[in-house]
Amino acid sequence: MNDWKPMRPSTPLNDLNLNNAEGCLGDSIRRGAPDYELSDNQRSDIMAALKSYEKPVLPLSSAETVQRTLASFNCYACHERDGIGGPSDEVASKYFNTAIEIDLGEEGKIPPSLNHVGAKLKPEAMASILTSDKFHVRHYMATRMPAFPEPVAQSFVKAVGEVDDQPAFAKESDFSEEAAGIGQKFIGVTGLACITCHRVAGQDSLAIQGIDLSSVYDRIQPGWFKAFLLDPASFKKDTRMPQFWPEGKSAFQDILDGDAEKQIDSIWSYLSLKNSMPFPVGIVPKGAIAMELVPADKPIVHRTFMKDVGPRTVLTGFPEKLNVAYDFNVVRMAKVWRGRFFDHSGVQSGRTDTFLDALGTDVLELPSGPAFAFLDAPQTAWPQPELTSRNIGGQFKGYSLDQETDRPIFKYQLETASIEEAPAPVIQPGGAILRRIFKIKADSASNGLHFLAAEGDEVEQLSNDRFRVGDNYEVQIKGSFPLKPIIRVQGEKTQILIPVPLDQGEASVEQFIEW
Repeated sequence: MNDWKPMRPSTPLNDLNLNNAEGCLGDSIRRGAPDYELSDNQRSDIMAALKSYEKPVLPLSSAETVQRTLASFNCYACHERDGIGGPSDEVASKYFNTAIEIDLGEEGKIPPSLNHVGAKLKPEAMASILTSDKFHVRHYMATRMPAFPEPVAQSFVKAVGEVDDQPAFAKESDFSEEAAGIGQKFIGVTGLACITCHRVAGQDSLAIQGIDLSSVYDRIQPGWFKAFLLDPASFKKDTRMPQFWPEGKSAFQDILDGDAEKQIDSIWSYLSLKNSMPFPVGIVPKGAIAMELVPADKPIVHRTFMKDVGPRTVLTGFPEKLNVAYDFNVVRMAKVWRGRFFDHSGVQSGRTDTFLDALGTDVLELPSGPAFAFLDAPQTAWPQPELTSRNIGGQFKGYSLDQETDRPIFKYQLETASIEEAPAPVIQPGGAILRRIFKIKADSASNGLHFLAAEGDEVEQLSNDRFRVGDNYEVQIKGSFPLKPIIRVQGEKTQILIPVPLDQGEASVEQFIEW
């Protein structure tokens, strides 16, 4: 799809031989040449147009590029823009329908208008829509969008962005966890009840199974979103989207001082969490498979077997759609991912050899060695687990639950050091990131404790406490002591080690993992 090339170069328009009787404009078209079955009048008009070129054809303007692309790729057969195109009633009734039973009227059958599409969609999303099936969010439409060559898509995206340019639409509102929480309430049944018609992070809505709200942030420009919510009918004449802020006034005067724009900004903050969106009030989580574990209002801690982790796996799934897997054979965090949590059918009937994997997305594999080790010297090799290794990173002592959040606090003993680790999600635009807090207590005579902060093919130090690991993720480290990070190569991997001084008998380390 991305390597379209002509079979052979075409002749420039200015170099065409218009007197060639065997050409596509001639009376005796040779075998192999295209026959467009042109009438005499059509031939005459085309020849007159070609003869009028006295100098090279000028490049098309952005507006001309948009119109030419929509016409040449027959986008007008399905889409309307500026009053041109769109299917006739006869064609619509014959070819456009829904794939499922859904009460959306014509809006659920007919492809959307392309008016102002360059201001509506983020460029990356538009390019993906045109070249692949990513962001094809109207799952209920039976007639599907074809894919187009990447050069055509890139040219169109650039041109339509220039024609429809609304610089203010790209401006993001400030994100805060408080704002996202308010937005979550608006989406639920105690607010605007958006979940009546919209799915949330793969979970069904209460009635009409419309577009999933977790896809909005990656597709839509924030300013267009705000303008649309303030006056939906001005963008879609026959839309079923209600106008929740008539004349810019809110019915919720006790929330954010009744400021409509601030209220919409809070919804945008919530949508920016994407697959990490905690479910709003009214969504009853259920798994897509029979034994799927779905964290709703509190974390789930689950002992299991897991692919690429092992038989002593302890999982935690958070309502913020962030999930972690621990390998307590080695005593390490093995994986972190977003979205759906885990299928526990592998251990439903007792011990088994069924090792299942994460159900979600954005799976990040973490170092195969233990989190902590005592080293005789900074160059001492980090312990590497073998297939039958057990407790090389300490002895697992179980876990407790935080009384306020129900989040787990894992406990393990490594020689003289007692270690507690508390994983937690930190919500932010693009999805939750991971925060790990370690509290270490030990004999003050203990020396040589090191924390393996990360390892990868390459490591770039961005600051004293922040590092980029390959193209995969970034880590930030904070400590109760001055950091003296060590970047070193072991085997084929580059490691980040943090020496942890225990001369005071205790220390704490905080790690943020962003990917």
